[in-house]
Amino acid sequence: MSKESDLYRASLFLLSDRPAKSVDGLFFLSRAKEDDTDDLFNLTAGLYRSGIVKTVAINGSNGESMDRIPGSGWAGKDVWEERLRGLGIVDIEFTEPAFNTREENIVFLDVAEKNNWKSAVVVSHPHQILRIMLGFVSEINKRKFLISLHPACPTETDWNLNVYGSQQKELKPRLEHIQDEIDRILKYQESGDL
Repeated sequence: MSKESDLYRASLFLLSDRPAKSVDGLFFLSRAKEDDTDDLFNLTAGLYRSGIVKTVAINGSNGESMDRIPGSGWAGKDVWEERLRGLGIVDIEFTEPAFNTREENIVFLDVAEKNNWKSAVVVSHPHQILRIMLGFVSEINKRKFLISLHPACPTETDWNLNVYGSQQKELKPRLEHIQDEIDRILKYQESGDL
């Protein structure tokens, strides 16, 4: 089998998984720009209101990307906290600031370990969930930390919506970011990050 075939199979497995019972928390990773959050807030609110999720964890940064300029990568914790509270989510946990997905994997697991979480949901778009989950698996293996993670993606995705990619670069239809994600996965697997 080819690497691309393996990635496809792994993606299908992840996209068919959702928690069947209550979990301790939810990891809501930052997005490149506010326009790339369509349905992620509603998905998060639905999981919280249904009782599946008890606590929502978000990146504790002010929206910095690798350049460390507030607001350069995403809206930031204050904007997201306001949106989440507006959707009825009151139990919000902030991680330490993180400036890329790999760092978010680390700080989200720090929160889980600190709070003794045994399970969590990871919310993202379908084309990003495999890279995110592979990063979590890598970090979990390094720590020898036992936690059950479940991916959750919106049931509908606007693939033609123009959104920014990683580090707020390349505004283009979301569909065109899929190959970027595949390339990133293969690159990061070679470097040992995934």
